[in-house]
Amino acid sequence: MADEQIRILFLAANPKTTAPLDLDTEFNQIESALGETRNTTRILLQHRWKLSRDQLLDFLLQYRPHIVHFSGHGTEDNLLLQDREGNAWPLDRATARAAFKTTANTTRMVVLNACYSRDVAEDVSEVVDCVVGMSQPVYDNTAIRFASALYRGLGDGLSVREAFDRARAQIEVSGLKGATVPQILTKPALDPRTVYPLDWISAPRTPEGLSTVGYRINPQDLSRLKPSDQPDRPTVRRLLDKHIPDDASFDAFVLDHFSEVKRRFSGGMDRIQKTNLLLTIKEPSEVHAALQIHLQG
Repeated sequence: MADEQIRILFLAANPKTTAPLDLDTEFNQIESALGETRNTTRILLQHRWKLSRDQLLDFLLQYRPHIVHFSGHGTEDNLLLQDREGNAWPLDRATARAAFKTTANTTRMVVLNACYSRDVAEDVSEVVDCVVGMSQPVYDNTAIRFASALYRGLGDGLSVREAFDRARAQIEVSGLKGATVPQILTKPALDPRTVYPLDWISAPRTPEGLSTVGYRINPQDLSRLKPSDQPDRPTVRRLLDKHIPDDASFDAFVLDHFSEVKRRFSGGMDRIQKTNLLLTIKEPSEVHAALQIHLQG
């Protein structure tokens, strides 16, 4: 596999005990989107169907992808792969993290295009730079539209965050439901706005040996970054749950610090949905800073 190309591995699983998904269309839409970008020759898209529990690690080690895209079903805390008979087999979040850790020096982005995959994404983001997961059930057509727009953006040379935002905007423009369902998670101290996947095909290093590929940031700044400087969404979510457990107090906190977000709360939203909206509209560093002020007051 040539280092001159970004390797994307499309993995799909649709166990016979689950509802059928239009996986062919999703792959074809991604392939078409990448083929229409200005950097199509710099990207290699490969696929494997009917992903089983026995194959995941083998495929990661065989293809050593820069980006892994999983399309299939999920439940809270699990992705559904297949066993040898084609029945659903749950891949829990800890096992997923362990699997992706084996190729973390190559795999820099994972897209989990499956219902409720945000929980698994949270754990995988501990070992992979950028991970996209779904916070709620996602309609098939929404998942397909999101994926094609995301990879079109990456193929056009956008940062991970820019491509992600474009993909969510595409959901809204298309009149589909679920624009806020996709969530992006990162390692602590990593800003997806500075991550450019097309830069990954070469590997300049700092004098300290730190790779700066795909990060448009001054290498001298790397040593000054600390996890507390730019906390990720899972960290901020846990802090909010810990320090503001009461729903009424949470609403008051958002009103005090992010009134424009509070105006978008609706009567039918639960705490999880409100937190998702807050962390979708606002960067985790902003929410973290507001929480510190709130606790000090």
